[in-house]
Amino acid sequence: AAKRQQQGPPLPRSSSTRPRSLADPELQPQQLLAKELNTKDLETNIIVLVHGGGFGAWCWYKTMSLLEDSGFKVNAIDLTGSGINSSDTNKISSLSEYAEPLTSYLKGLCDAEKV
Repeated sequence: AAKRQQQGPPLPRSSSTRPRSLADPELQPQQLLAKELNTKDLETNIIVLVHGGGFGAWCWYKTMSLLEDSGFKVNAIDLTGSGINSSDTNKISSLSEYAEPLTSYLKGLCDAEKV
């Protein structure tokens, strides 16, 4: 069997290809949420979370809980064929069709609501 020749060092196991630098700030879990935050001072307190391919709105459950505890109104959208959306992914023919649940949600917002 032929051995596969490795070119360069292996990629790290994270999604980032850049190794962490000692100069990078190190955030402790929930450090950003530990500060008192008045959502009334913000232009909007509505957050819409959109999952990546192969996931669903379920992947945001921890993030949603933290944001809601901080006073945000949070909605996570299942794109077509993902999560509880039971559409057949093999029949999705365009990006606009895939993103239709998100588009519908955004179109349904009142004019005064910003995300």
